[in-house]
Amino acid sequence: MAEYVKHCPQCGRTSPESAVHCGCGFFLGLVSPVPAQGSGSIAEPVSPAMPESQAPAPEPVSGSGQNLEPVPGTGFRLIHLETGRVFPVQDGDTVGQDHPTSQAQVRLAGLAGVNFVSRHHCRFFMTNGAWFITALASALNPTTVNDLPLASGGTLRVHNGDLVRLANVSFKVQQS
Repeated sequence: MAEYVKHCPQCGRTSPESAVHCGCGFFLGLVSPVPAQGSGSIAEPVSPAMPESQAPAPEPVSGSGQNLEPVPGTGFRLIHLETGRVFPVQDGDTVGQDHPTSQAQVRLAGLAGVNFVSRHHCRFFMTNGAWFITALASALNPTTVNDLPLASGGTLRVHNGDLVRLANVSFKVQQS
């Protein structure tokens, strides 16, 4: 499994992915981890998500035990920007960190920075053919859509191509 590190934007130090603060005191909670390379150096930036033609086919979501293929015309997927992994979402699904105590329908695991995503971070739902996201009160770190932060309990409509961030884990919205 790849090791990830954080690069402090204030002093330039490298810290482990799990670090909350740099040695200089800067808060690293929202700094995106990058793959480590060698002994303490930072890897080249990871390219954004794969082109849709090369994106992997949807797969069952971790821990769900069910195949969550999108329904034609109502399909909604989150595509992880760093890896291109696809997370199908259905109406009413909660998204959160994969953990034995999580009851989220879409469980995120194996992604850089996922340890800052709450177990029940946000909920997606559809109303009158439009998709919306609600930031849940249980989320300790921010939920943003196109860099606009959602207040706890706040709801915002999401569109195809929007950038959704859960803590510091970024996804592109894809609707069919």
